[in-house]
Amino acid sequence: MYSTCQTSNMKVVIFLALLAVASAKRLFHQDQVLRVEPRGYQLKVIENLGKRFPNIDYWTDLSEVRPVDIHVPLVYLSAVKSFLSRNRIDYEIFIEDLQVAIDNQKSDRPAQMSLATFDYNVYHTMDEITAWMSEMVSTYSFVNLDNVGVSFEGRSIDALRITHSTSSNPPQFVIDCGLHAREWVSHSTCLYTVKYLVEAEPGSAEYNILNEMEIVVIPIANPDGYEYTWTDDRMWRKTRSDTGHVCMGVDPNRNWDANWSGKCMSHCNII
Repeated sequence: MYSTCQTSNMKVVIFLALLAVASAKRLFHQDQVLRVEPRGYQLKVIENLGKRFPNIDYWTDLSEVRPVDIHVPLVYLSAVKSFLSRNRIDYEIFIEDLQVAIDNQKSDRPAQMSLATFDYNVYHTMDEITAWMSEMVSTYSFVNLDNVGVSFEGRSIDALRITHSTSSNPPQFVIDCGLHAREWVSHSTCLYTVKYLVEAEPGSAEYNILNEMEIVVIPIANPDGYEYTWTDDRMWRKTRSDTGHVCMGVDPNRNWDANWSGKCMSHCNII
């Protein structure tokens, strides 16, 4: 029989093991992304697929005009493929191993903390983007930095204002990127857009636009979620706010009036 001390030690070991699992970085080894192109009645079948397997993750909305990409965890892979085959829905393997694809996104390189070394062809951490924004302001006199909000976890939400206009109140065109944290190409699009504008030659169409208006660019509109995709879960999509419900965070789309709180096609722990 175990002594009281042995029993207590075992409880501590079990607790620490559970804590490690709970805090472990989420991995996606051998998960696949399947691409389907549903037509007619197949749209309803694909929708039912999400009810049958709640942990699959729709990367695109259900549509007949473009492919639907579905992230399927390894544990459901055989069952999902059988379900599609039984319903005569063709599919292709769009991503063979999701973890391999994720690892390939993060290049092994020194941190890029200045414009001189900044590479627009790779994805960047929040610290790199923050440093890049500061250097944009210090390098170009017509670029200004504004704080437009604070995230749930206390991170600054910053915007770059770009204009050649001499008006005290020029019309503004606002671009926000990265509402959905895992969509890193959105953040990269904002970075490249700023580069494109600040390097515009006098007399060019882009330069003339800045004479007429102010372009406001928010490269990281969901900083908590973006940081979380680098540290814990590459597929995290929402904010990190604690709403007191089972699911952590909210979809930032809920901040807009258009189709507010519509039907959600993904599991609450993912979207």
